[in-house]
Amino acid sequence: MILSETDLTRAIKGTTDLAAASLATRIVLNRLRVQARTEPAKLSGLVAELRAFVAKNSDAAAELAKL
Repeated sequence: MILSETDLTRAIKGTTDLAAASLATRIVLNRLRVQARTEPAKLSGLVAELRAFVAKNSDAAAELAKL
């Protein structure tokens, strides 16, 4: 599954509960969400980091698509 830039940005900026996601996805996304709140100027870099994570973890793409 391919997620768009908008999908990844929405996942980072969102507040959806991540309880159903895998531990790895929860850890990465929570860290990115905290960084996005404290340093909004770095959002494009955070999106790139999430894209790289999803590329390595195919299950993460499906989990993020459900958010």
